Amino acid sequence: MIGNLLKAEEARMNKKDSIKACGRTINYEIVYSKKRNKASIVISPDLKVEFRAPHGISSETIRKMVNEKAEWIQKSLNGSR
Repeated sequence: MIGNLLKAEEARMNKKDSIKACGRTINYEIVYSKKRNKASIVISPDLKVEFRAPHGISSETIRKMVNEKAEWIQKSLNGSR
């Protein structure tokens, strides 16, 4: 039961967002973690973009970081096809 509560809490900490960059909309999911110290961007094999973030990082900062890496994200998504 405790495991289910933790999973439910983690699900509430996730958020979906998108930005327009490189002539395309980049959709991504923000996954917050209490244990994480640094932010990272991960592209899964099914081409989902995930921004893994420590708690306390603002949405504005996340959007700025995703925008700065937009070209890399686009290349990675296009190269995976």
